[in-house]
Amino acid sequence: MPIINHPKVSLILPIYNMEKFLERCVDSILAQTYDNLEIILVNDGSKDRSDEICKKYASLDQGVIYVSQKNGGLCAARNAGLDHASGDYIIFIDPDDYVATNLVSDVIQTFKNSDEKLDMVAYGVHIVKVDREVGQIYWEKSLTTEQILTRMLYVTGWEVWCKAYDRAIWENLRFNDSMRSVEDVYIAADIASKVKHAKALDGLYYYLDRQPHGSLTQTRNSYSYYEEYIAWHHHLDFPVSTPDETSMLNVRTSIGALRALFKDDSDHKLSAGQREELLSFLNEQGYKKEQLTPVLLSYLFYRRAILIKAISGKATTHDEVVNMKSALKLYAVNSVEKQLSEDQENEIYTYIHDTKNLPLKNIYKLLRLAIIHDNRLVKDIVGQLMMKKLSH
Repeated sequence: MPIINHPKVSLILPIYNMEKFLERCVDSILAQTYDNLEIILVNDGSKDRSDEICKKYASLDQGVIYVSQKNGGLCAARNAGLDHASGDYIIFIDPDDYVATNLVSDVIQTFKNSDEKLDMVAYGVHIVKVDREVGQIYWEKSLTTEQILTRMLYVTGWEVWCKAYDRAIWENLRFNDSMRSVEDVYIAADIASKVKHAKALDGLYYYLDRQPHGSLTQTRNSYSYYEEYIAWHHHLDFPVSTPDETSMLNVRTSIGALRALFKDDSDHKLSAGQREELLSFLNEQGYKKEQLTPVLLSYLFYRRAILIKAISGKATTHDEVVNMKSALKLYAVNSVEKQLSEDQENEIYTYIHDTKNLPLKNIYKLLRLAIIHDNRLVKDIVGQLMMKKLSH
């Protein structure tokens, strides 16, 4: 299929009570160096001035399409945008974020210059807070399609707003509008199943605003953790290439299940059937009801970190230090509580013993030596202290 010389790009903004940020976002799109744009503003039942702002832009620029609907949530708003999109390529932007002026031009150039017909292009992210950069998310230009999809499915970067898509990806595909959180995790598996060729840009084009404010996402409660379980469990319906990838999906799904159960003990938002579903899954993973403790959750977080390293094939010194601190504290806690299996305990000990020469602070160096040389006094003191933290 030939590449269109000057393709249209549809940019979809799902909007709910975004009067404070919306103009900044739309202005960053209107400032793009690429001009064949279709900007779709979907007002999802906002109660502030978002409606007024959307109408202003629609009246000033014929490339702006305004869609207003009753509140249905982020997924319903994105789906409405997809239903109105006529572009050859699709980009999602959350209205509390904004983008670099060369985003669309560089993405389109990548689509056009590829020897293979691309289905998706990923790009990097500035993480900002009160206009100050606090972090970055990089994609390496050298990544193959397989590496991009592996990272997106098992490590990080599943969010739809850090990628541009050929519109064919969204034929017969829509967001699950029953999801009120982690919707990007859920749909990542569906997207990946349709992507045959992908590339990544090594530049940073998207500005992710971490300022605390209301949005289409909700605060974490037991039901949102239940949805986390549902989203990762959905991935298990698709083919998996390696044992580590299967383990990662089971670990991430188990984390969602455990967090939902723990949170439900205080907010009681799950039905009896949902609790039983979570307990059944954890039992299938080999975790009996009496094992479902904060210590097990800490172990699963540790396993997730180790699997990220195994799947991605790399880890920074900082990552290794974080993993080691997690392993040391977990081992110390378990030396007091004895809640992990012997295999789990041995796995952690082997990691602590074999991973050497990390720049640890003295307290962690002391704890590592205490564990290796079985100094019960030090292990028990640290274990008691850490257990108190896990219990809160």
